[in-house]
Amino acid sequence: MATETRPTGIDVVGDMVAWGAHFCFFYETKQDLVDTLISYCKSGLESEEYCLWIVAEPLTVDEAKDALKAAVPDVDQHLADSRLEIASARDWFLPDGSFDGKRLTRSWYEKLASLSARGYAGMRVTGDTTWLPKKNWSHFCDYEDGLNEVIGNQRLACFARTHLPRAAHLKSWMWCVHTSCPRKETRELGRCRIGRAQGGQGRADASQ
Repeated sequence: MATETRPTGIDVVGDMVAWGAHFCFFYETKQDLVDTLISYCKSGLESEEYCLWIVAEPLTVDEAKDALKAAVPDVDQHLADSRLEIASARDWFLPDGSFDGKRLTRSWYEKLASLSARGYAGMRVTGDTTWLPKKNWSHFCDYEDGLNEVIGNQRLACFARTHLPRAAHLKSWMWCVHTSCPRKETRELGRCRIGRAQGGQGRADASQ
C-alpha cells in the first residue's frame, strides 16, 4: 500500500504515515477521553473518511453524539449521509449476546468493501474493551491477532483506548503499535507497559 500521510487530530500522535495504523490511547479521566475522540473523529470527517465511533463506558451513545456536535455542528447530516456511525460497543461486538471473532472479522471486510465502492478515502475506527466479559478474553485476543492482518492490508486506522487504571490487567497490548497519554506524568508508564508486553520490542512513541 502506498504511503499516504493522514492527520490523526491528536497532538501527541501526530500524522499517520500510512493506512494500517493500530494505536492505543491511555486515558485517566472521562474528559480526556471525550476531548481526544472528538479530535480524532473530527479530523477523519474533515479528511473525507468514514468514521466509526464504537462507544463504551464511561460514555453513552447519546453523550458521544452531543459532545461531537459541539465540535462538528453538522453531525446529524454526517449520520444521515452514512459518513459517520456511532454505535454501542455491546451492539457492535455482542449482537447476539456472545462474541464471535470470525463473524466480526468478516463484517470488517464487508464494510471496507462497501466503503471503497462508495468512494471513501478510508475508514477510521475507535473502540475499547470495557464491554468485554472476562469469559471472552481468550477469544478476543485471537480476534485481535487476526485484526492486525485486516488493518495492515486495508485503508483502515484503528484507535483503541484503555482506562489507565485497568491497563495492568489487560493482555491485548501486543497489537498496539503506537501509544499515547494526554498527561505527561503517565506517558512513561504507558511506554514501559507496551514494551514489556511485546517482549521489549514494542514501539511507544508518545512525545515527552
